[in-house]
Amino acid sequence: MTYEACLDEVTTLITEMYDVSEKAAIKQVIHAQAAALKRPKPSQQPRQPKQARANTRKD
Repeated sequence: MTYEACLDEVTTLITEMYDVSEKAAIKQVIHAQAAALKRPKPSQQPRQPKQARANTRKD
């Protein structure tokens, strides 16, 4: 399945499950896609200094 086909399937599921218009479902999918692109990948997140990590550990 291509990425575009997956987005189309998600849009279709939103319209069927939540009784919203196709235009509203497309807007939701585009918004979620944009938010995912802005989120840093786990390897790109800044690391905490060792002291900060030590203070957050649960014993």
